Amino acid sequence: AVLVLTFVLFIFLFYKYVSREAELLKLKSNFVDSVSHTLKTPLTRISLLAENIASDWVRDKEKQKSFLKTIIAESHKMNDMINNMLNFSKIDAGKKHYDLKYDSIQTVVLSVISNYESYIRKLGFQLETEISGAIPNIRIDREAVKLMMINLLQNALKYTGETRYIKVCLEETKDAVLLSIEDRGFGITKKEQNKIFEKYYRTQSKRVRSLEGSGLGLYLVRDAMTAHGGEVLVESQVGKGSMFILVFPMSPGGMAE
Repeated sequence: AVLVLTFVLFIFLFYKYVSREAELLKLKSNFVDSVSHTLKTPLTRISLLAENIASDWVRDKEKQKSFLKTIIAESHKMNDMINNMLNFSKIDAGKKHYDLKYDSIQTVVLSVISNYESYIRKLGFQLETEISGAIPNIRIDREAVKLMMINLLQNALKYTGETRYIKVCLEETKDAVLLSIEDRGFGITKKEQNKIFEKYYRTQSKRVRSLEGSGLGLYLVRDAMTAHGGEVLVESQVGKGSMFILVFPMSPGGMAE
């Protein structure tokens, strides 16, 4: 009886392992397809606009300037996607290093907002900001904070509903500094709110799956927040929008520099 039970248990565990590997293989395959498509789209736009300018088909100076701005924006988008993949590769290989130093998170947040504000408004979004002016320095990796903000802003832009609205808030509590990005987009079901932080995972919503994406952004955000000793929280309602909250702890003892 013991041998039979042991054999049945072995078969069960082996089946689970094979099923998990098959699922992971499918996710990786979907990831490669999605990334290829996601990178191809901005490349096509850049190529077409550059050809129009180079061939003198567009002589109007204002239109040329608009084309060049679009080329720059698409280049930045590609750069962000490539940075995501490089960071994921380092994390997957156990080689990712976060350079945590006492720094002004307020400066980093305002820098990202400054760089993306015109792009966000150009897409027809209302951008609201609430940045506390008295945030103390805390231990952060500047580049990681930028990457997290960019990923969350890109998601807010991508998964928007009829109401084009984004709010960025930075505030201090007794034990932490909270950076939140809120939208009024599609929203996420309760069932999927934990899964969205898994690598390669993309929500099963038909509206979302039809859009470009790699399924890495939130995985990278969670990894970076873990390295900061913090966490990422999500509050969301389907059809009403989502708010992602990055919780950065103060230094040991609740004190900041």
